[in-house]
Amino acid sequence: MSKVWLNVVTRVDAGDQHPLEPVWEAEALEGAIAEEVATTGILAEAVSGISVTFQGGDGSLPNPYVGVAGRVAARQVFAGPTDPDAIRRQVMASVIRFGLADPKVTVDVYDAHGPAVAVHITVGAAAELRGDLRGLQAEIDGTNKRWPAVYLEIALPNGQFIAKLSQAFRTGNGGVWIDPAYEDTIGGPAHA
Repeated sequence: MSKVWLNVVTRVDAGDQHPLEPVWEAEALEGAIAEEVATTGILAEAVSGISVTFQGGDGSLPNPYVGVAGRVAARQVFAGPTDPDAIRRQVMASVIRFGLADPKVTVDVYDAHGPAVAVHITVGAAAELRGDLRGLQAEIDGTNKRWPAVYLEIALPNGQFIAKLSQAFRTGNGGVWIDPAYEDTIGGPAHA
């Protein structure tokens, strides 16, 4: 097992009590670095884990995140498109197939030794998810093997986040946070 750890310091909005997106970005980076330098078939033997320190806009430092890399195979093959425009079209088609009513969708694509795809969706009301948040995630990410890393964030028009989900397949890590006030409406357990 490697003794190499990735240490990341990232800024977060002062009011963000659940900074899942910067953790996901760091995990995608960790997986990309491990994939690039791996000399064996197991990525955790190249990079063992990650430590993410958050710096709030007000100078505060909320509790850090520490993630240990799972026993994930190197040189995985992902089935999704790699062109950012094609990825955006595929995500938009997935959102339309899921049936959201006029959502505002932003798709960011980062290079993490393959696409890391961040999807930000604003819905008019939480009820539009029909209690099937996991179904929306599955519609966007298919077999969970389209891209090396996927982040999905759902917000209301007032900017209130109601769900954040992340997956970083090269580290075996991911996270879920659902606003407890909406867990029955959108589906899934609340996570702090």
